[in-house]
Amino acid sequence: MDTRSNVVENRAQTLAVLAFCLAAIVALRALYWQPIEAQEVVEIPPFSFDLNRATSEELDLIPGVGGKMAADIISLREEMGGFQSVEDLQNIRGIKKAKLAAISPYVFVENR
Repeated sequence: MDTRSNVVENRAQTLAVLAFCLAAIVALRALYWQPIEAQEVVEIPPFSFDLNRATSEELDLIPGVGGKMAADIISLREEMGGFQSVEDLQNIRGIKKAKLAAISPYVFVENR
């Protein structure tokens, strides 16, 4: 009978250790766990165009740029002899900071 009581005692000790470990894990998780904040998803545009080479048809593919604005971009490009930076688009009527921010991922100016 002595062996049986040792087995029962060992099982009780094992269960006590497991219960302690589980309680420690739960306590540590509650203490250190922090929810992950939602992060903004940034979409990478499927295309981008060099402002100094893009055609009117290519510029018209950019969300928020219609035929009229595409024509205005090309006119300004010709008038300036080429764009130095994407920010030069702000010289076009109707392109302010918000519109520029929306268009910028789709265009670039290649260094000459």
